[in-house]
Amino acid sequence: MRVVGGALIDNNRLLVGMRAAGKQHGDLWEIPGGKVEPGEDEPSALRREFLEELGCEIEVHESIGEVTLNQPDAALVFIAYRCSLRSGSPQALEHQELRWIGESDLHTLHWAPADRPLLDRFAHALRRSR
Repeated sequence: MRVVGGALIDNNRLLVGMRAAGKQHGDLWEIPGGKVEPGEDEPSALRREFLEELGCEIEVHESIGEVTLNQPDAALVFIAYRCSLRSGSPQALEHQELRWIGESDLHTLHWAPADRPLLDRFAHALRRSR
């Protein structure tokens, strides 16, 4: 299964969301995103997920990292992309909470397993945005 995440960066801050308590990895932080549907390319999936989950439109830029996690039923491939806000303002439509964080906050949160290996990549993307 392929899953995409958007490292939405604005004013040297990264948008993160806390997963809903009843979901898998509930109460853990992640960059927003979701599954790539059949026939969908990764940037299109990410744009769709941001519109559905956050009510905003984004521009999808380069990939900043990829992680493969072995799940009981199949491997999960998580690809993170650097993104910028195109229109709208992110709203917590599916997350418990949204938060804009700086690089110094990255290691203070409890992250979902797919995001955790990419923290250094998120930090690099934040440094490049300055």
